[in-house]
Amino acid sequence: RLLELAEQLLPEGFEAAGVAHHRVPGVLSLVLGDALHNYRSALDHLVFQLALMGRDGGDAPEGTQFVIRDTPEAFEKAKARGYLDGVAQQHQDMIESVQPYRSADPALHPLGLLRDLSNVDKHRIIHLFEVAPGFSTPDGDVGPYLAISGGLPIIQALERIDAMVAAILDRFEEKLRRLPPPVESAES
Repeated sequence: RLLELAEQLLPEGFEAAGVAHHRVPGVLSLVLGDALHNYRSALDHLVFQLALMGRDGGDAPEGTQFVIRDTPEAFEKAKARGYLDGVAQQHQDMIESVQPYRSADPALHPLGLLRDLSNVDKHRIIHLFEVAPGFSTPDGDVGPYLAISGGLPIIQALERIDAMVAAILDRFEEKLRRLPPPVESAES
């Protein structure tokens, strides 16, 4: 969806023109921030629901979140802080199985990218886009692309994040279908 918006907002023929002279509309930065927030929130909502399941009708603990860590020690420390309180051990194991530290390069793992991009966007600065020049690979030339953070190809990164979040949510879908519908509070 971000790519579709980018194609609508970028000047026509931007690939053929001197791309270094084209500015990327700032609204793309806001859309990226929204996308990152929504992916992160979906995972955090998942953990909250899993914690509710573990409480058998009681309140979920405060401060739950989908833990994303680069080392096993950091994952254990996050659990000790209560981020997975109330979540059944089998579900904690499933969350641990998708951690960035289980990959060769945690910084390039889709969840590592999501965490880092989301945290920068929420707490430091809005990501600004640039049209990066193309490059050559053994498989062929890659034309100009949308990038952030010194050349990170953002569309490809978002596609990887999207696939990972969807796969995680799919793994828990059957368990979540068993939850009763939410009860509206009297204050609503």
